[in-house]
Amino acid sequence: MPEIIIRDPERESDWEQFERIQVDSFAIPVDTARAEVTAQREHALTRFAFVDGKLAGGYSVFPVSQYFGGRAVPAGAIESVVTAAINRRQGVGAALMADVPSLFQERGLFLAPLWAASPRFYRRWGWDVGDHSLLHTVKLSSLSSMRGEGSLDPAPDPDDAEALYHQVAASWNGSICRPDWWRKLPDSGPVLPEHKYRVGWREHGELTGFIRYGQSRPKGFFGPGVINVTDLYTLSGNAMLGLLGYIGGHAAQVQEMTIRAPMRHDLLYAIEDANLAITANSGMTWMQRVTDIPGALGARGWNPDYSGSFSLEVVDPVPGRSRTVRIEIANGKGHAQQSATADTRIDAGFFASWFSGSAHAELGQRLGRIRGNPATISEMDRAMDHRPVWLQDVF
Repeated sequence: MPEIIIRDPERESDWEQFERIQVDSFAIPVDTARAEVTAQREHALTRFAFVDGKLAGGYSVFPVSQYFGGRAVPAGAIESVVTAAINRRQGVGAALMADVPSLFQERGLFLAPLWAASPRFYRRWGWDVGDHSLLHTVKLSSLSSMRGEGSLDPAPDPDDAEALYHQVAASWNGSICRPDWWRKLPDSGPVLPEHKYRVGWREHGELTGFIRYGQSRPKGFFGPGVINVTDLYTLSGNAMLGLLGYIGGHAAQVQEMTIRAPMRHDLLYAIEDANLAITANSGMTWMQRVTDIPGALGARGWNPDYSGSFSLEVVDPVPGRSRTVRIEIANGKGHAQQSATADTRIDAGFFASWFSGSAHAELGQRLGRIRGNPATISEMDRAMDHRPVWLQDVF
């Protein structure tokens, strides 16, 4: 295997080559890759891998936070993990992922979410499933009769919409706590800018719902179009029904709506014949890694009705990253510190899934990924808040 050196960007030519590698790896237009790299240079941390002095790959990290238990936990949203075609199967990707924990420790980032096309690769380096993406295709005819009390806002204030997003996102485990610049990141979807729309729903003057979508037609104009919903968040049933009914009003021009959503989305219960109106196709997998175990345990919110403590040995695949910790929880808050011993062992990947709320500790025990004291395993599940799990943003 060749020597692989991981370092920060230094030369303009390296950025140009990174752009080229993204074009080849993701089969995207040059303009799309250029917009991505421009955003990465402005807002992200980027690390490059070199083999024999030439750029062989890299990854970028957007410093953000993620909501867990209603609290924002420092995180780095990882994107553009790429390896040049001529350098694949040489350990470049592995070296890049092994670099993540030390970079995150330097920057005070506790979590490393990413969207994976190959979960098996990331599992080898301490990531595991947060949730699985499903693209729901919905017949607009099933929405057209929906009504909600309130009124449409055809031009909601962006700050009001973001405030609403945070209010809704905090009720989920995994949602990005979007910084101000997040909404300015490039949208690489196929819909032209002039066919992208933002609509709100108001009740008694208050913004209680928001939808962002694009509308496209096949080439040649004639034929059924598609509405692609990229954001839908609501505080009330009226807002959900009102906004879905608004989309259903496009049925004369468009036959279907697509939306990326968890399996048990509200649509399943709002549409009478959901089994006939909705089809779902498997997509990419949201994967999670915990890079600072005591920090993450202390930062997330916990079951407010739980009070207790337990110790865990978390076994990490990166040398020197395993940790033994004791966490004490009371009033929905936790405090974790290093411990000399623990009666229960868990691998880093399943620890990330349990931390995210997507997998119960009891499941880890059945799979053999948690071993130890049954009482501790029970305490782990009692301590967890049971909010729905979803990462709405794709990066």
